[in-house]
Amino acid sequence: MGNLFKVWIGLLALGVLLGLYTTFQIFTIGHGELANTTQLLPWGLQVSAYIFLALTSTGCSFVSYLGTLGGVEKIKAIVPRAILLSLLTVVAGFASLSLEIGRLERLPIEFAVN
Repeated sequence: MGNLFKVWIGLLALGVLLGLYTTFQIFTIGHGELANTTQLLPWGLQVSAYIFLALTSTGCSFVSYLGTLGGVEKIKAIVPRAILLSLLTVVAGFASLSLEIGRLERLPIEFAVN
């Protein structure tokens, strides 16, 4: 393995550790304190991240549709990557939304009501 690959893995590990630390802080300190949300600004960074990830997933799904059912030959090579990226961004989006809700057992109730 090259040095560049080791640096990349180290940066990814650092990002995962920072994400886990932030998640721990949300559950211990509280969502309102950490995300600086008020009555006037009820949406935090988690909802914005969810919207971005949901739209990215939609775009990846559309690209995979064009490659498989649309018959676009140039896109067929990236269809498996687009499907994988679509699934990963959906999972990350739901994780972000569950952090916004604050309690994971409320996630199905939120989707059933809305």
